[in-house]
Amino acid sequence: EFAPTSSPSESFQPSATPSTSASPSISLSQLPSMSPSISAEPSISAMPTTLNAVVTFELLTDKDPTEISWSLIDSSLDTSAIVVQGQGDDDIYEKSAVYNFAWTLNRCTSYTFTMYDSYG
Repeated sequence: EFAPTSSPSESFQPSATPSTSASPSISLSQLPSMSPSISAEPSISAMPTTLNAVVTFELLTDKDPTEISWSLIDSSLDTSAIVVQGQGDDDIYEKSAVYNFAWTLNRCTSYTFTMYDSYG
């Protein structure tokens, strides 16, 4: 038979008679939040959502369109490879015309766009 004591004691054995509480206690950390939490600084993703980006180029020619040409070069390579170029042997631009180009380029690559005018 067990006799109650006047002060709590440590025991590593379970109690023969479990105790019950009339009203369980709840700590504040167990209650749901009623307002959103606010961060001191916004989080910014270092990685882009995609590795590619669509880049558009609009060319408006002047009265001498045969004098202009352009190139887009991948300047991240040692060889500076031409990605795309305009007004080659097969291209003939018309006077005062608008030309639209769209390319899908890698975000992690450096490019150099150059426009040339053979007259000056």
